Amino acid sequence: MAGPQELARRNPPDPPLADDAVLLRLPRDADAPAIAAACTDPEIARWVPIPTPYTIDDAREFLEIVDAGWANGAHATFAIEDRASAQLAGMISLDRGAMSGRASVGYWLARGARGHGLATRAVRLVAAWAFEDPLLERLELMTLVGNHASGQVALRAGFEREGILRRYLAFRERMVDAVMYAMLREDAPPASPGARRAAAEPLDEALDELDRASVALGALAATTGPAGSPLAAELLDALRDEIARRAADPPPRDPLLAADRQDAVATLLGTLGIPDPVEQAGWLVALGWDGNELDDLLAPFGTDEARLVVATWMAASALVRRLVAGRPPAGRPARECVAARPAAITEVDPGGLA
Repeated sequence: MAGPQELARRNPPDPPLADDAVLLRLPRDADAPAIAAACTDPEIARWVPIPTPYTIDDAREFLEIVDAGWANGAHATFAIEDRASAQLAGMISLDRGAMSGRASVGYWLARGARGHGLATRAVRLVAAWAFEDPLLERLELMTLVGNHASGQVALRAGFEREGILRRYLAFRERMVDAVMYAMLREDAPPASPGARRAAAEPLDEALDELDRASVALGALAATTGPAGSPLAAELLDALRDEIARRAADPPPRDPLLAADRQDAVATLLGTLGIPDPVEQAGWLVALGWDGNELDDLLAPFGTDEARLVVATWMAASALVRRLVAGRPPAGRPARECVAARPAAITEVDPGGLA
């Protein structure tokens, strides 16, 4: 059986990994200032064990580690470049791991690059490339508990959530819990970016619009007091990704189970004061949600925050499902529906959520 070093030793792909939004290229010395600037963001330091404070010397040392990883086969690190701006958006690395047949992937994005699907695209590209190695059977992606945004990237990229590993990772001189996501060889994305783009166009269109709508949503949240908190914004991003994943791959529908779930979800929504809770519950149950899952997701919020989240969630899920199914609102083409979406979100009545 091949050892771990043999598994992960890869030459840089030629041509470079890319799709129409991201280019994964070799990091270079000229990236050091952009890396240092990005890693001063406390949100990166919150989830990634980088030095704090982060300096230009730390960036240069990181680039030396990247070069050594390519040279000795320990890991393959790519700079994520936003093709629209030609700017450095982040980093993504494939680690050979400690066991044959297994590897892991990790990434970070600069603040200004988040919310545009770049991380998901980068993870898909690296996963497809990783599984070109016939010895690789399992690709892992781990996040710290609470890092919902990275977890949703994993799910959108095709990983499955396997559970929480207690005191599994060493992070800032202590052992912490981690959430394990994994992709098996049979679940790997296709190697052709063109094929993926053709299949994903309606969903990508919906998600792009939801990104743009977040500006209007932020203005609405700011009028509702506690709902404008960073926690609300973070969970709304996670919900958007989760809605998209379920819309793209809806679960099998069991009529009896769906009826029970709809009653439970409607009760929860009614408690929050959501209008037409039975109809709204039907939308969520069609995407596979049940009352316990929703309770868990809304647990960190007060009533006002939860009502804002759910009201926005309803509008977002309806748009995503229509676009994925190819059924925009009657008489309106998908493009027109997308263009109208920010106004629709601002039509949510803040007074009705207070």
